[in-house]
Amino acid sequence: MYIEKRGKTFRVSKQLNGVRYNLSFDHSPTKKEVKQALEEEANKVKGIASIKRGFFFEDALEEYIKLKELLSPSTIAGYRKIQRNIPEWFMELKLKNITNTELQLVINEIAKTRSPKTTHNYFGLIGAVIRYYNDDLRIKITLPAKVKNEIYLPTDEEVKILFQEAINTRYYVPLLLAAYGLRRSEILALSMDDVKDDFILVHASVVRDEHNKYVHKDSNKTFESSRRVYVPEHVIDEIRKRGLYTGAPTSINDFINSVCKRNYINHFTLHALRHFFATKMSAILPEADVMALGGWSNPSVMKERYRHAQVDRTLEMQAKIREAYKDIIG
Repeated sequence: MYIEKRGKTFRVSKQLNGVRYNLSFDHSPTKKEVKQALEEEANKVKGIASIKRGFFFEDALEEYIKLKELLSPSTIAGYRKIQRNIPEWFMELKLKNITNTELQLVINEIAKTRSPKTTHNYFGLIGAVIRYYNDDLRIKITLPAKVKNEIYLPTDEEVKILFQEAINTRYYVPLLLAAYGLRRSEILALSMDDVKDDFILVHASVVRDEHNKYVHKDSNKTFESSRRVYVPEHVIDEIRKRGLYTGAPTSINDFINSVCKRNYINHFTLHALRHFFATKMSAILPEADVMALGGWSNPSVMKERYRHAQVDRTLEMQAKIREAYKDIIG
């Protein structure tokens, strides 16, 4: 048994049932004293856990969200939205009385009016709260299968029309930045200090908080999202000449929507330009470079974005094969 002396305090670190406890004494303790103090500390922790399990789920959820206050404001806003819409009967249950049966019932109820993806988000928060306060419950329920949402990818001609209409408007710069892989939240957070001679420094974001207000966050979505985006000289020149976008965040998509309607082309959003970027870049650059430029942390997510390019290349390859075989096997 190792006893550490710090000033007039004697400290012992001991483990019991997989949990480590740090014990303090005003004298050098005997093994018997350490054992007794260890058992008392373990019982104290068990007692706190028991009290927590007596929480109503509503109280536990509120405390859990407050404990996570260092998360992104948009994440907290998402938690608050879920909190407001969890069925009242479930909020009034005590944690110690929640079993997989109650969990399955509330998920079934949520799934009736919400998409599979949203239902998964609800369960993600509900399950996290229960695991945090009652790890004795082994959660095992059935969730609805997720449905892959196809985001429309604009054609070259549609993107060309958009930029032709935006050339003399305040929307030209944010559209240009989106076409080089920036998210809307990143575009809104840029300052002229971030615009260098041959690249743009992306390191912050503007997101909605729990009060539905836009707030500036000094960090980005993920570690990989903070990056240098190298762009052609004319892009830098356009930004310095026109300045960065300072209008309402929603107005950019409003403008895109009006262009689509006016020109009778398919509707798409600002975020679709990021998909367009991934599609174009994946045809000419290695995967790692595309991920770095766009700030993707997960290859599978990024590949989902440029699946259109993969399909196009496959069709092109098939056409070439047919051409080569046309006089041989028809």
